[in-house]
Amino acid sequence: MPRPANRRQRVSETPQLSMSEHPLDPLSEAELALACDILKVEKNLGPNTRFGFVQLEEPAKADVVGGQPGQRLQRRAAATVFDNATGATHLAVVDLGTRTVAAWREHPTKAFPYGQPPVIIEEFFKVGD
Repeated sequence: MPRPANRRQRVSETPQLSMSEHPLDPLSEAELALACDILKVEKNLGPNTRFGFVQLEEPAKADVVGGQPGQRLQRRAAATVFDNATGATHLAVVDLGTRTVAAWREHPTKAFPYGQPPVIIEEFFKVGD
């Protein structure tokens, strides 16, 4: 299969996601890849970007309880995105159905109150060097 000319093309040509068995099932491999691709394109993320964590953004309890059998609820991914070059960390929510970034905010890491992004595997390798 030929590689797409640009990232936007790759996101728009991503295969249709399969229906989840349950709205609280973890994201599938295809959904994880799609969420990362959408963020890379929409936020113009470069090669220094790391995804510390990507998981299901759980739907509201009322939507899950009130859903009808066979009804597909909106699937969203929550991500912690880290720029390895600048140290900037962002928290994002991606709507997988509309293929858009629903939320994007910087996570404070330098001023109180602050928190640190999750440790990523390459940091373990750097410690050993």
